[in-house]
Amino acid sequence: MRSYLYPLLLLLAFWSSPCAAQDSDSFASGPIVLANTEKRPLTAETNDRPYLLYVCLPPNYEQDADKHYPVLYITDGYWDTATVNSMYGNLIYDEAVPEYILVGIGYADPEMNPQTERTLDLSPVEDPAVQEPSGGGDDFLQVIQTEIVPFIDEEYRTADYKVLGGSSYGGLFVLYAMLSDPEFFDAYIAISPHVGYKHRWLFAEESRYRWAGDGERNHTALPTRLFMSAAEKEWPTFFGDILAFDQILQHGKYEDFDYKFRVIDGEKHAGTKPEGYSRGMRYAFQPYLDAHGM
Repeated sequence: MRSYLYPLLLLLAFWSSPCAAQDSDSFASGPIVLANTEKRPLTAETNDRPYLLYVCLPPNYEQDADKHYPVLYITDGYWDTATVNSMYGNLIYDEAVPEYILVGIGYADPEMNPQTERTLDLSPVEDPAVQEPSGGGDDFLQVIQTEIVPFIDEEYRTADYKVLGGSSYGGLFVLYAMLSDPEFFDAYIAISPHVGYKHRWLFAEESRYRWAGDGERNHTALPTRLFMSAAEKEWPTFFGDILAFDQILQHGKYEDFDYKFRVIDGEKHAGTKPEGYSRGMRYAFQPYLDAHGM
């Protein structure tokens, strides 16, 4: 008979430590207060930008000194770390996900405007039609792969399983990262991705991944796992772009590709995050649960 004491303690721990309130000018390095969370600054050598990592550790991380944990990296850490972290105890209680380390990626300089900075980091190519600076996605991907992930692996007890998640521009970046290097992460979560960016640039990127210039298949496999979602009440064009990209993935005939798509009914663009991430984490971590007999 399994003991329910530990999951109950998890629930109490997370219910009793809500995120502190913050004003709209303090997103970059303001007082996000979460239990078992550390804020780690990292100035990237790749693009010389000061990032702030919100590292949320499992409640018993210090006590279980020999245990290693899979990692979920998410974009827009200043907004979404608390959202994802708040459901942690409930999903553990339901045995829907393993204990994991959550890393929200934000900005260390309080003078940096998250909306402006995220547009630069999360857009794969420059789009002159966008008001903010854009096109820094390739550098940001290099920062994650060569600086942030190695830093987390060095500083914390990580397992050999990692997931990348993001919403809106973050979802666009997640899909770009997947097509750029599908095996770097074990799974990807794209919540309401902005796939219509720059006249559906991502559609052409998927085509370049799949097809060679002579009409032959360039890649027959997409060796990873993806959860993608859309909100039922998104802006019509935005919603239609996601549905169209879903059809491309559905009919791409990729080998070694595990894919799940879901429309979150009744939600608009921002309100879809809690359910999107909840379902995305369940899908992304399922292979890890299976491999460890959980």
